[in-house]
Amino acid sequence: MPTARPMLIDLPNQFVGERVLARQYIDEDVAALHATIETSREHLQRWLPGFDSERSLDDIRESIRRSQAQWVLRESFSMGLFLLNGTQIGDLRLRPTNWQIPAFDIAYWLRPDAIGHGYAAEAVRLLTNFAFERLQARRLAISCDPANARSASVAQRLGYLLEGRLRNSVVGPDGQPCDLLIFALTREDYAHARASWRSS
Repeated sequence: MPTARPMLIDLPNQFVGERVLARQYIDEDVAALHATIETSREHLQRWLPGFDSERSLDDIRESIRRSQAQWVLRESFSMGLFLLNGTQIGDLRLRPTNWQIPAFDIAYWLRPDAIGHGYAAEAVRLLTNFAFERLQARRLAISCDPANARSASVAQRLGYLLEGRLRNSVVGPDGQPCDLLIFALTREDYAHARASWRSS
């Protein structure tokens, strides 16, 4: 059912899994997010724009404040991804692309030493459940660089279906056009995917 008034939706500000916690950024996260980005910047430069130079603490504070405003306006839900002991290991975002459908997309990145432990898959599964169960999503998508096999494997492991490759559809970190792989779930796909999660 279309969501005509998203501003009126009551949303949790955190999602807790077996090993990870995804929650809305707060002002006190500035130092931890800055350190996580600096630790990850060399790795992220290959895949994402905006990581080619160091950011100041004020840059990070401004980014967090902007994300808080977008959260209130229901434009985007940016979260820090943490282990349950409070250590930040990455970043996660659920973004409405069309509230009338409703349709959303998910983006994520991890600190290099957190890659390969299943943390991203656990976090994406939390948001996938939330989008379909609470927000009544009818479509949820994940996009990634075709060369980013680890990111693609997260989507595939959770049952997202490869819909295609959009050629020269975005500007890459090097300033040149690059392709994107698009993975997605519909409500019908989600029922099958969720069953496979239970059996794995």
